[in-house]
Amino acid sequence: MKKLLLITSLLFASFFMHAQNDTLYANTTTVSFDVVGNVFDYGAQINQVKIHYDVPVQTDAITNDTYQVTTDYALEGVEVENGERIIEQIEFENENKTVILHLSYGVDVGLAYVLYWDDDAFLNHPLTVQYQLTSKAIPLADGSELQPTYNQGNVSFGSVDAFTSGESSSGIHYRDYKPKDDGNKHPLIIWFHGAGEGGENNITQILGNKGASAFVSDEAQTVFDVPYVLAPQSSTFWMPELTLWDELTLTGEDQTEAVVDMIKEYIEQNPNIDTDRVYIGGGSMGGYQVWKTLFAAPELFAAAFPICQAYEVPQDKLETVKDIPIWMAHTKTDDTIPVSYSQDAYTNAKALGLNITYTEFESVEVDGVELETHAAWVYLLNNNATNKEGEQFFDWLAAQKKVDAIIEDDSSNSDTLFVSAIVGVTVVALAFSYLRSKKQN
Repeated sequence: MKKLLLITSLLFASFFMHAQNDTLYANTTTVSFDVVGNVFDYGAQINQVKIHYDVPVQTDAITNDTYQVTTDYALEGVEVENGERIIEQIEFENENKTVILHLSYGVDVGLAYVLYWDDDAFLNHPLTVQYQLTSKAIPLADGSELQPTYNQGNVSFGSVDAFTSGESSSGIHYRDYKPKDDGNKHPLIIWFHGAGEGGENNITQILGNKGASAFVSDEAQTVFDVPYVLAPQSSTFWMPELTLWDELTLTGEDQTEAVVDMIKEYIEQNPNIDTDRVYIGGGSMGGYQVWKTLFAAPELFAAAFPICQAYEVPQDKLETVKDIPIWMAHTKTDDTIPVSYSQDAYTNAKALGLNITYTEFESVEVDGVELETHAAWVYLLNNNATNKEGEQFFDWLAAQKKVDAIIEDDSSNSDTLFVSAIVGVTVVALAFSYLRSKKQN
């Protein structure tokens, strides 16, 4: 009997210890992770995965080899390339409960992009961003281990997440950023995307490059005093027709009337917009839309910045915008839109006495990496362009006001000086009269 009890006790102890070991060394649970991206000069990419554990991990035992990250992008009707992402660095936050996997990214890292380029349609399409995460057993700070399964949570893109979506009554979809209502007036910056970011998705126009998001950067927020930013999307292409490289013709429709209606409506809906500081810019086909909008409603704008414009600006139209300061830019070696389009517009504008600045770049390079020569907007959007007076682009743009506002300011100053002069003369006259009366007495 004693022998039987001993065997039973040993079996129970063995089972209990085994159960404890299972708990100590092989806890299983579901852990969530977020996919984090950013919009770079060459487009939106995923560059981080953030894993959220409930308890601290043992940091010195976790390496790049601990995890495997693979893409599972999808786009209806298209076979999308997927594969394993390279983990370059690991960081720990939140008392070592959050593990941040820094992924390889850059202009040549294909699996990092979240837009699919369609050559036939000459358009970017947004991918469904889905990632798969697996790992070895995760050593925890208390000495135990965790063998989790992982579920994807949020997908975020930094400053772009601050943009909301809208549609004008004229049918133009847009993304916009609004400053907090502080009772003050703030400028409005309007950005027109290029040919590849049109469509009905209302997102590629702020993911294709930094065209809109550049103006919600910390630097821009300071220089422009927290501006409104408006990024409309063309349903097709801004231009009725554009031929590239003598072999590809893009066909769209002129939407200028609807665009002007959208801008007027947006200003009316947001009374804290400073109507004396409305700026309009765009790149490539967006540069075309800048000029067309300027010609259609010059009274709305304080300044403009058409970049590598896909448009031969009519000389007889330039007189329409003679009171609007304009900063143009192009790359000398642009192999998409001829640099002569900007050169000729600048020459003709200067001959008419317009307030116009033109910057021509040799090439496009960021952090030692060469980008496509067409991307002249990169320099202005990074505030890396300077005029002859030494002003950086952001500072120049933020200083512009509509001509009637400048005249009004000057008039106000003149009135002040005039009143001051009258007061001064009156005081002198009274003093002189007082002294004369004293002398007579």
